[in-house]
Amino acid sequence: MSPESKPLTKLNNSQSGIRNENGPASYLAEECEGWQALLRAQPKLMQIFLKTEALQLAETLMQPSFQVHFNLQPEVILRAKDAQATPVPAEQRDQMVGGLVDRLMRSNLNLALRQRLDELESASNEPTAIAAGLLRYSLAIALVHDLLPTGRSVRYQAVDGEEIPTLPNMDQELIESALTAASDAIAEESGETESGAVI
Repeated sequence: MSPESKPLTKLNNSQSGIRNENGPASYLAEECEGWQALLRAQPKLMQIFLKTEALQLAETLMQPSFQVHFNLQPEVILRAKDAQATPVPAEQRDQMVGGLVDRLMRSNLNLALRQRLDELESASNEPTAIAAGLLRYSLAIALVHDLLPTGRSVRYQAVDGEEIPTLPNMDQELIESALTAASDAIAEESGETESGAVI
């Protein structure tokens, strides 16, 4: 899919905190906003379909596996402003990544999935490309919001001369981790009861 046909929206740099509107952080934020708007434009049933597929893919990627099966949505709205959904070709919807050969060669399933999604997003058929992009975006959302443990917010700062903030801001008030807090069952010291049982 050509960059000019990708569903992008202009992001207000003052809201996003991005300094240079021509830099990589601006482009990434703009692309993310575009996929987010396009996902919101999909019918509710297709949003549920994408979330379900993404969660299943994410769960598969978290387990030791050499094969993954997924489906692209049956129809897709190509632009956030469109009201009419376009069908995704049936022969493109059912996808399989990995297999016996990959298992024998101990191939990386994550890399194979990324390559397959890249191929689908580069397809000449626009509904297939958009459907693959929406699945990739939904997978990223599922991995970050549904599978990663919830923790405290961390703000990052950019290193001198870099556009994208990558270093945690050490000026933040350091909050003790809930996992190692004294009130946590994991951190409590074990002791013995009067009967000699270990608690």
